[in-house]
Amino acid sequence: MPTTDEQNRRDFADVMEFFGGTPTGKDRPLDSRPYYSSPSVPSGPFDDLIRDTAARYGVREDIARAMAYAESGFNPRALGKVLPEGDRAKGLYQFRDMTAQEEGIDPFDPAQATDAALRRMRRHLDQFGGRYDLAVASHIMGPEGAARSGGRFNPEVSDYVGRIIGS
Repeated sequence: MPTTDEQNRRDFADVMEFFGGTPTGKDRPLDSRPYYSSPSVPSGPFDDLIRDTAARYGVREDIARAMAYAESGFNPRALGKVLPEGDRAKGLYQFRDMTAQEEGIDPFDPAQATDAALRRMRRHLDQFGGRYDLAVASHIMGPEGAARSGGRFNPEVSDYVGRIIGS
């Protein structure tokens, strides 16, 4: 009987084969598939900033905008709920204190938060062969958790990813 990790690797390979890609995304860019269609996101006060930063990092603008909208409603002063460890997410892209410190940013500064969020998104896209589902999931479950999931998310993460990239 295969372990969960072995089964996840097999399932991931099966999905990649079905869509004609490879785990590194070299055969065909995974983010060009029609199932990556972001929901309609209203215009916000940071559209120019998000567009320019997304272009700089090679991240899809619609995904970057959808993420800022889902996280904060485009409110750079937004505060998330207090977590059990006493931390809370802050700002446009809802950075926790530890992550903001690692990135060297003020999470309430829209330019710094957008740059850090999309720089991290680029790293996660590179790590996951261009898979936006895993890169977006990394924002809330970390890249290790996204890698372990192989794209099989719990309902909370699945809902979040669906709101960002569509279904």
